Amino acid sequence: MLHVDIPTPSQLQKLMSARGEAHVSFYLRTTPETQNIGQARTELGNLLKTAVAQLEAADTPKRTIWPIEEQVGDLLDDDEFWRFQANSLAVFVTPGSLRSFRLPTRLTDMVQVADRFHVKPLLRAASVGAHAFVLALAENEVRPSRPARCA
Repeated sequence: MLHVDIPTPSQLQKLMSARGEAHVSFYLRTTPETQNIGQARTELGNLLKTAVAQLEAADTPKRTIWPIEEQVGDLLDDDEFWRFQANSLAVFVTPGSLRSFRLPTRLTDMVQVADRFHVKPLLRAASVGAHAFVLALAENEVRPSRPARCA
């Protein structure tokens, strides 16, 4: 079972309108198979190192970098969070906040540091409609239906 939290339109708007000195956007592939989630945790740690190097190269003050490192480090250490994942994870971090979304789509691993969040991959993932199959059961009869688009 995929554990997803697709962003709402208001959450998307809040992410898109956020501006500031250090906005870090992480995207990484995950897996709903708990026993195989270690690779995703390691990749997030590697992406964090890349983000810190980019922040330092841009002469971002240490007092701005440390809270970002600490929040992502806390997320990396949160075993309960990592128990329930989907196919990708989007994480948006500033010195004062962290927001994550577990997504059903498969996204490419990446990190971006800027004065705003990189939301384009998230928009694509949020706009992809889900599909479901309905199986109608009756005594002595099984009838599959056509795929239905879920809203």
